[in-house]
Amino acid sequence: MSEKKIEKQKKSFDIRNYKPGDELAICALFEKVFGKPMGKTESLRHWRWEFLENPAKPIAIKLAWDGNRLVGQEAANILRFYSQGKEYLALLIFDTMTDPDYQGLGIFTETAKIFYKDLSEKGYAFVYGFPNANVIYARTKKLDWKIIYDTPICVRPLDTGGFVRERTKSVFLGKCASIFSKKVFGALRSNKTRDTLIEIRKEKKFDTWANELWDKCKNQHKLWAVRDYKYLSWRYDMRPESNYDLYTAWGNNILAGYIITTEINRKEGKIVFIADILADNKVNGVVDRLLNAVIQESINKGATMISSMVMPNSVYKSAFRKKLFIKLPRILMPQEIHFGAYSLDNGLSKEFLYDADIWHISWGDTDLL
Repeated sequence: MSEKKIEKQKKSFDIRNYKPGDELAICALFEKVFGKPMGKTESLRHWRWEFLENPAKPIAIKLAWDGNRLVGQEAANILRFYSQGKEYLALLIFDTMTDPDYQGLGIFTETAKIFYKDLSEKGYAFVYGFPNANVIYARTKKLDWKIIYDTPICVRPLDTGGFVRERTKSVFLGKCASIFSKKVFGALRSNKTRDTLIEIRKEKKFDTWANELWDKCKNQHKLWAVRDYKYLSWRYDMRPESNYDLYTAWGNNILAGYIITTEINRKEGKIVFIADILADNKVNGVVDRLLNAVIQESINKGATMISSMVMPNSVYKSAFRKKLFIKLPRILMPQEIHFGAYSLDNGLSKEFLYDADIWHISWGDTDLL
């Protein structure tokens, strides 16, 4: 160990809550650690949206300082969760970071422990997140997180040629996979639901109609983030680099559901992600029609596949299966991610919280898109 590192190790770090103005140092540390801006092109505007404009207050960030130098952060978005008639405040953990010059000194775990203790004393119910290979050991072994479920990513193949070519480095296998997938999955383009009274519309943004739909649907799952207009408009419409498509389903001019998608170009081709879906399951065929719309639009855009998160007891699971969404094997995942949580012992039992069957999680509930 270098002399410089020994000196740092002997120091005690100042671990405190965020103060106005700290965002400049936070953005600078993010860009140093991850080598990119927080948003697609810049950091500060994205940070302000993520924290200052979040309708759930206050800001939840714990920072570690070495004098005037920011060296670590544990941050979270405060979100309202609904469970069986009650709302709880919970937190999505993300943007955990330590200055590369200070790694290995225990800053990450020390900051997190102080952060969680503070959150528990303030009455928050739990923290959750999607730890990758870099932090899963620390989360589970040092911070007592429980991995609830290997991230339930399901994909609907459209044209797997680029995906197979990228994974196998074989142009021939890529061409074969492209021909096969187009023939097998392309044949489903004309699938129609028997309920022809459902109208699909493409919207520019959310409106207050989202509140009525949420009230109809909020008891479909036992634990999930509140999906009302206040949340949805912040999460999707107000996001600075937002590039989401919003489809709604209407029956007799009454909103029956919506689905949100976004697309990302990768080496293996364009992938369409279903950020969220909410549908009144008392209306026959609404999920089918929404998925049909996304599949057709994705084919028109030349996408290689559609990706969605589908939890074990999702009320939409059978509709996804019907449309040939299949669980992505771990070996084919571009990176190792898991779904986990840590109980803060306020209102929800650990037995309940750590049960995968009670959760509904979508890509929009993550910090990954």
